[in-house]
Amino acid sequence: MPDTMQNKKRSIVADFVLLRAGCRGGPKVDWRAKLSVIAHSGVPCLNSIDSFTLSQDKARMNGKLLAVKHRLGGFKNFPFIEETCYSDWTAATFPPDFPCVVKVGTASGGLGKAVVKDPDAWSDMRSIVAMQADVFTTQGFIKWKYDIRVQKIGNHLRAFRRTAKSWKSNVDMTMTDEDIEVERRWAIWINEAAVDLGQEICAMDILQTEDGEEYILECNSSAIGLCARHAEADEVLIRDLCLQKLSQALEGRRELLDATTSTVNSVVGDIFNSISSSSSSSSSSSSSSSSSS
Repeated sequence: MPDTMQNKKRSIVADFVLLRAGCRGGPKVDWRAKLSVIAHSGVPCLNSIDSFTLSQDKARMNGKLLAVKHRLGGFKNFPFIEETCYSDWTAATFPPDFPCVVKVGTASGGLGKAVVKDPDAWSDMRSIVAMQADVFTTQGFIKWKYDIRVQKIGNHLRAFRRTAKSWKSNVDMTMTDEDIEVERRWAIWINEAAVDLGQEICAMDILQTEDGEEYILECNSSAIGLCARHAEADEVLIRDLCLQKLSQALEGRRELLDATTSTVNSVVGDIFNSISSSSSSSSSSSSSSSSSS
C-alpha cells in the first residue's frame, strides 16, 4: 500500500493482485496462509493463484517440468536435469551418483543447497536433513561455464548469460551477466513449461557446460528478480499485462452482471405478468357476477 509503513499490519480490499514476492524462502518465512486467503476471495491474480501456489512447492513444480520433458519426447527435446525426490531422510537409503546437489524444501537466494561429493558427506547430509520435516531432492552436479536465464513476461522474452566463480551464481558477488539473443530452442522450452505451469511471468535457468551441453535447472514464477538494465522497461511490460488481465476480469464481471440483471428482469417480468393476469381474471369474474345479479 502506498505511503504506509511496511512493518505494520494493513487491511485492504483488493480488485487484483500482482504476486511478486515468494511466500517461502527460509526457516521463518512461510506466508502460504495469505495465499489461501487470496485464493478463497476469488480475486484475480498474476500469475494465477493456483500457478503461484504451485511454484511455492519446488517438488511439485519440478514434477510438472518432468511431465513436460516426457510430453516433448525426453531429454533431447527438453533437457530438464535428472532429479530424485525424498520424503524424508529415511527414504534416502541408496545414495545418488556423486557429486550431487542436495536441495532442502522450497527456498531461494541460495539457501538450503549444498554440494555432496562422496558417501561420507552423503551420510552427514542425511543426518542434517533428519532434523527438519520438509522433502529434499538431489540433482547431479553440473560443472557449468555459463548460467543462462531466459525471462518471459507475457509474449516478451529476454535472455542473459551469467558467469561466476561460485556454483551458486545468484549469490556470488563476482557474478556478471550480459544480454544475449534468445535461441529458438530456449523460447520453445520456456513457452512449453509456461503453459503447463500456468505462468505468464516466469524465468527459466539453464546451465551450459564447456562443451555446449545444456541442462534446464528450474523455472521460477512471477516473483523473479528483474535485471537492473531492463527493470524500467520490464515494469512497463508487467504493468500492461496487469491492465490486460484486470480488464478481462472486469469484463467477465460485467458479463456476469448483465446476465444476472437480465435473468432478474425476466423473472420480475414473469411475476408481474402473472400478477397482472391474475388481477385481470379476478376483475372479469367480478364483472360477470355483477351482470348476473
